[in-house]
Amino acid sequence: MTTVGLRRRYESVTALRWLGVGAVAPFVFLLMLERGLSLAAVGGAVAVYGVTVAALELPTGGLADSLGRRPVLAVASGVTIAATFLLYVATDFAVFVAAWALLGIGRALDSGALEAWFVDASLDLEPGVDLRFGLARGEVAGAIALAAGSLLGGFLPTVLPEPAPSDHLTALSMPVLVGAGAAVAHLVAVLLLVDEPRSLRSGSIREAVRDVPTVIRGALGLAGRHRGLRLLLLSSAVIGITANSLEVLWQPRFNELSGSTDTRLFGVVGAAIFLAAALGAGSVPRIVRRFRDAKGGIALLAHTGSALAMVVLAAAAAVLPAAVALSLIYVFLGVRLPVHNELLHRRVPSAQRSTMLSADSLALQLGGFLSALVIPGLAGVWGIPPVWGAVAVALGLAGAVYPAVARSDELAAGAYAPEPDPG
Repeated sequence: MTTVGLRRRYESVTALRWLGVGAVAPFVFLLMLERGLSLAAVGGAVAVYGVTVAALELPTGGLADSLGRRPVLAVASGVTIAATFLLYVATDFAVFVAAWALLGIGRALDSGALEAWFVDASLDLEPGVDLRFGLARGEVAGAIALAAGSLLGGFLPTVLPEPAPSDHLTALSMPVLVGAGAAVAHLVAVLLLVDEPRSLRSGSIREAVRDVPTVIRGALGLAGRHRGLRLLLLSSAVIGITANSLEVLWQPRFNELSGSTDTRLFGVVGAAIFLAAALGAGSVPRIVRRFRDAKGGIALLAHTGSALAMVVLAAAAAVLPAAVALSLIYVFLGVRLPVHNELLHRRVPSAQRSTMLSADSLALQLGGFLSALVIPGLAGVWGIPPVWGAVAVALGLAGAVYPAVARSDELAAGAYAPEPDPG
């Protein structure tokens, strides 16, 4: 396999992973409200997702490192299919909680495994390869798939015949069926495209599970020894708070601003968000070359820009400026992510790559869990704009960690260390 062929496989599997999410994400909170849940109950159900991912991130990351990335990804797809079906049939809080718990299990299993497979396979093919291009292309593929799914979910209910009266099939639940179909396609793609040689993983499942605590202890010990890794995890926790506050509240806020639950509006806004993230991620290689690899400064500017855009979003009193501000937030967050991940990979050896990516995702999910517990209730009392203003302050401050991380020369033994960009 060539490096280009490997990258195309990575992009294809990534795109199918996020196509279903894009179809569901812009509508799921409105669906829950439509089926009788309060905003606080929506936050509570999402908090179950966060705590499930947080509890399983490190064990599943260790499992991916010890058993193999391909089988773990396949199980993750199967769990996600079941979770999406539950979302479709759910009509009360308990079933929604079960659906979000299954989504959390699927996300924890999935977290970091595909990226770790791509990084290790790339380094096996070309030890000196610069990973940033492939990682950024993966982010672009995922973001474009999210946008396509969002448009598909938003416009499909308007072009299909109006469904007969049903407890489950409505304009807001149709996108969930699209998400289930995409999850099935992702499972097929994992089985066909994620080629992991048996020589990389040996032993039985029991032996692999027995190795998980050792892998986790090694990864946590690595983070404990390296200040740069601890700072990166802190930044991810703040991003988790930010992302959750946007994901849970933007749909109710745009409903307030527009007075409508037209799926086309939310599909277009959702697509704009995801395309903005793709634009940000896709610009990273050019930005890095332009600023001579000043990764810490780039990440700091990305945090600052997203915080300022969030302030504008909080102040917006109409749909158009709010949509522009929301999209700008995701442009800057799209710039941040590949730079953040590259800084992380520089400090992590191959044997602990999935686990450390899971630790990073764990920090993200813990931030999201805290946000899901607190922010919907605060928004119900204070209103959504003041809550977003407070989160913007934390987001801006978190960017200060990156210059310190980038200045450090602490590289773990065996970690990836790219050649410097020419010029």
